[in-house]
Amino acid sequence: MEELWITSLFNQYLAGPANAVLALVGRKSNPAHPWSDWMVCELLVVLFIVVFFGLVRSRLSVDRPGKVQHLMELTYEFVHASAEEVVGHDGPKYTAFFGTIFLFILFMNLIGLIPGLESPTMYPNVPLGLAVITFFFYHATGRELFDFMKERVFDPIGIQNVGWDWQGGVEGNIGPHTNPHSGLRFSARDFARLGYLMAHDGKWQDKQIVPHWWIEMATKSSQKMNPSYGYTFWVNTDGVLWPTAPRDTFAFRGFTASRLYVVPSLDLVVARLGYAPQNWGEENLLPGVLAAIIDSPSATK
Repeated sequence: MEELWITSLFNQYLAGPANAVLALVGRKSNPAHPWSDWMVCELLVVLFIVVFFGLVRSRLSVDRPGKVQHLMELTYEFVHASAEEVVGHDGPKYTAFFGTIFLFILFMNLIGLIPGLESPTMYPNVPLGLAVITFFFYHATGRELFDFMKERVFDPIGIQNVGWDWQGGVEGNIGPHTNPHSGLRFSARDFARLGYLMAHDGKWQDKQIVPHWWIEMATKSSQKMNPSYGYTFWVNTDGVLWPTAPRDTFAFRGFTASRLYVVPSLDLVVARLGYAPQNWGEENLLPGVLAAIIDSPSATK
């Protein structure tokens, strides 16, 4: 079967990048023709969608909406209503995902009407790929963050009295959903339980609660711009934040003066909750605890 003219151009000028990507995923192909018709047409659709909605967004108007804006608003209302009808009460929170899939498939079908191009959806790889993405999306995001964390982390380690603020819900906003960046509330004892879990490589009573690979990655320096930050944790990989502390020390640093210091090599967790003025003496808290432990008579036994 003869390839499309635009696929020939891709294979002529962009065969190198395509071969490199295919080699990374362990897939072999004809080095001279790594691009398939469905791949090229699918990329054209993606490019068109990005440019189209970029232009639409730049022309949005409350006072004088244009014809394209009206059309997009009707599309949104259709997808929103369909999500609520099919999924139920929680359907609208998936409107963005459903809308993306809907428009992506729509434009992939329409591109086949253009002479010299083909619809990518006529090839099994495309609908199969979308089905796999949808499957994983459902299982990954089918629940609120708080519900997921309560079942997978909080309940197994004995955290019972916990609250988590919600975000959104006001007319015009998305939500309400669990606030992912703040608003987690529990006692200092339960806060320490979370630290103890992290200090023991994500295990609780020999059960792996949090994956080892994530803890190892998250509690080390993540970039050169700020070597003292990992992934959601402040770290001591470079020894700058806490010079007198072991290099494996890391910490949660929450709102105002809420802190959770974890030192796995010393089997130490220090939890502090509460409000405090800006300069409350944080620089002395962990060093003071370490000095008291290391210098105590029991520490030398």
